[in-house]
Amino acid sequence: MVLVKLAVVLFVVPLLSCSAGANMVTDYVDAELSGQIDGQDWIYKHAYIDPTIRTPSEDDMVFVFLPYVPKEKCPRLTDDSADRRSVMVAAPQQLKQVMIKAGTHRNLVFQYEDKNGVQIAKSAKKGKLKLVNMAQDKVVGKLYGRFSDSNWVSGNFSATVCNSLDLR
Repeated sequence: MVLVKLAVVLFVVPLLSCSAGANMVTDYVDAELSGQIDGQDWIYKHAYIDPTIRTPSEDDMVFVFLPYVPKEKCPRLTDDSADRRSVMVAAPQQLKQVMIKAGTHRNLVFQYEDKNGVQIAKSAKKGKLKLVNMAQDKVVGKLYGRFSDSNWVSGNFSATVCNSLDLR
């Protein structure tokens, strides 16, 4: 009987720690960009660079990550999707790692609607972004950002370059 209890403890405790560990991501994950927004699982399906958003530096790009594929590769208006959760981050046009910190222009923002339909935006307290490849039509990179256990993302991404952005 003692051996059965010991076997249960040895089998169940590691399983519980693995599921709890998913919310404790503290670095890049080698998988497609995903995480949680407002406590709900979130996986990006499309990312684009929005050249219409003004940034503190002329060389910055603003990435928008969506959990759905919009009608246009570079949407200009809010899409019809029922899932309005998104992640937005600014980064320089450089193949290097950039630290993300709340209260700076290098910031990551979680956006979603609350139960009453009010738009909420929360800035990540910490994170980082690394661009690994830039082409005229696509940028590939890694992203990690965290506000809390219910608002975090980590993983690899590919973003469509919108027409009016001139990548160097």
